[in-house]
Amino acid sequence: MVCVEVMLVQGEDCEAPAPVQEVLQAVYAHPALSLESCTELEAVDARRVNQISGGQKAMTYGEMQPGSWSRLLADLHVGGDDTVYDLGSGRGRLVVQAALETGCRRAVGVELSKQRHQQAARAAKRLSRYAEKMAHARAAHAAEAVKFINGDMRQVELADATVVYLMNQDLPRKLNEQIWEVLVAESERRRSGDSPSATRRLVLLTLLGIRGAGEPSHILPSSQSWTDAVVNVNLYDLFTPPVPPDLELGPQGQDATVPSSEGAR
Repeated sequence: MVCVEVMLVQGEDCEAPAPVQEVLQAVYAHPALSLESCTELEAVDARRVNQISGGQKAMTYGEMQPGSWSRLLADLHVGGDDTVYDLGSGRGRLVVQAALETGCRRAVGVELSKQRHQQAARAAKRLSRYAEKMAHARAAHAAEAVKFINGDMRQVELADATVVYLMNQDLPRKLNEQIWEVLVAESERRRSGDSPSATRRLVLLTLLGIRGAGEPSHILPSSQSWTDAVVNVNLYDLFTPPVPPDLELGPQGQDATVPSSEGAR
């Protein structure tokens, strides 16, 4: 079970912590990478997105606010052993922020729209140039960690994923269920030891519940770019690796959390 404690403070979610926000602003300062620019897709690109999304939703675009994303990453204790996936990553801001803020092993964005993928790839190049120009160690690590994939999220290998974010409120029910099935299959491989990530957790974050997924482990508040209202994030704890025996037990085979009778005297 993942333990998190989140308190949302209205009006304080628009920015990430100052050192991270400074880099994000530099990377996304170009008008072609603005939030507004993501709502303008060429006809061919829009048709492709609409075909997958099951409606006229190609021009709809939004993101979790930086402060909310920062809070979720912190409360999930995302760090150097994690691989973060954003399915439907758009211009890539959440991916870049995760890499900057957590020092995670990898941060991967998957985006169907060719145009938005190109924006994310451009942001990655700007991040790399910023790291070199400013001799910025955190940005340099992030530039190495981020990866952007232009493709269908259902066809992406998630064997190394530990934290997956799916902003799914505009996705058809069938697609949500297919993503869930992929992640459940991966969690079962980890549980049986058949996955290379058998010692790593697997957590899914969504904005809407998924049919067949049951109740989420936690429901967390967030701020999103398209509304002033609080938007709940569902957290599904699909797999938590068992505690290694050498950490669970003391040197004499005693529970490490319970003092021995000799030590208690």
